[in-house]
Amino acid sequence: MLEEGTPVRAIARHFNVGVATIDRIKNISACVSRNLSVLTASRELGQVNRIHKIAVSGSRQPSWPRLSSRGL
Repeated sequence: MLEEGTPVRAIARHFNVGVATIDRIKNISACVSRNLSVLTASRELGQVNRIHKIAVSGSRQPSWPRLSSRGL
C-alpha cells in the first residue's frame, strides 16, 4: 500500500510507469494523494477491463490475427 512520503521511484515501480510520469502528476496539482488515487483507479480499471475481456472471450489465449494461405 502506498502512503504519503513514499519515494517517487517506489511509486513509479508500483504503477509500472516512469519516474517522469509521477513527477508530471505531482507538478500538475499540489494534491498528490488525489492524483495517486486517480492513477490507482485507472490501473485497477485496466485490470478489470482485461479480466472482463478474458471472461467474455472465454479464453485466456490472446486472439492472434489469422494468416491467410492465399499469398503462400
